Amino acid sequence: MSDNQIGKKPPSAPRAATSEPAAWQENSDSSCHKDISLLFIGGMFEGASQEWVVANSKGNIQNAANVLQWNLIRGFSEHLGTRLHLLSSLFIGAFPSRFRRVIIPSARLDTPGRSGEQVGFLNLPMLKHISRARRLRKPQIQWLADSGQRSAVIAYSFTYSMLASLKAVKEKSPGTITCLIVPDLPEYMNLSGESSFLYSTVKRVVTKRLYKWLDEVDCFVLLTEQMAEYLRLEKPYVVVEGVSTVGMEARQYREPMDVATSTTILYSGG
Repeated sequence: MSDNQIGKKPPSAPRAATSEPAAWQENSDSSCHKDISLLFIGGMFEGASQEWVVANSKGNIQNAANVLQWNLIRGFSEHLGTRLHLLSSLFIGAFPSRFRRVIIPSARLDTPGRSGEQVGFLNLPMLKHISRARRLRKPQIQWLADSGQRSAVIAYSFTYSMLASLKAVKEKSPGTITCLIVPDLPEYMNLSGESSFLYSTVKRVVTKRLYKWLDEVDCFVLLTEQMAEYLRLEKPYVVVEGVSTVGMEARQYREPMDVATSTTILYSGG
C-alpha cells in the first residue's frame, strides 16, 4: 500500500463505539482470557486440504496469509487449549479462471489437538462471497450456543464473508467480543484481477458496505500503524507487524549464529 493510497479517505468512516462489551468492562487485566472461548474464522488450509488447494489452483496461492493465520492460531492455542474452535472458508480463486472446482466441499480441519471445520461453498465469481457468508453462519451460530456467556470471535481479513460473519455474531449475541484482523484494505485487494465495469461497480458498492459494517467490530488487529490512521479508528486496536514461532526458551539456548558466514533472507510480501 503506497503513501498516496493511505492518504485517501475511505468510503465511509466507522462510527466510534458507543459502549463496550460486558467482557471488556469486566476484564481489564491480562488474565481475562482464562475462561473465554474463542472462535477463529479465516481461510486457512493444512495437510490434505492444502494438497487439494495446491492441486486445483491456477496461479498464485495465498501461502503468506495461510502461514500467518496458522501462526496466530498456534499462539491462541497455547493460551486457550480446547476453548479454541476454528472455522475455515478457503482463501482460493474463483472457478473457472483461478480454480478448477466450482463446488468446494465441507470437511474437518486437519488440526491435531484443535476442533475445527472447513466450510464448503459455491466457488463462482462474486457469488462465492455471499455463499461463503451463508455457509459460515450456521456453524458459528451453533458455536455461540455451545460456548457459554464469555466468548470472542476473531475474523481474518477485511472481506465480505468475514465482516458478514462478525455482523451475524453481534446480531445473535451482542455481548460477544468481535475482532477483525486487517492484513489489507478492501479497495486495494485484487487490483491485478478483474477490471470490468460490472466488477468495479459491485466492488465499490460492497466496499462501502464493509466500512459501514465496521460498527459491528469491537477491536482490531492491524499490520501497520498507518492503517489505524487511514481507518480513523476510535476503538481498541493493536499493531502486529510480525509473528515469531520460536519460544523464548528456545531462543535462549539456541547456538549463536555466525553472521560472517550465514545468509539471512527476509521476504516482506509482494
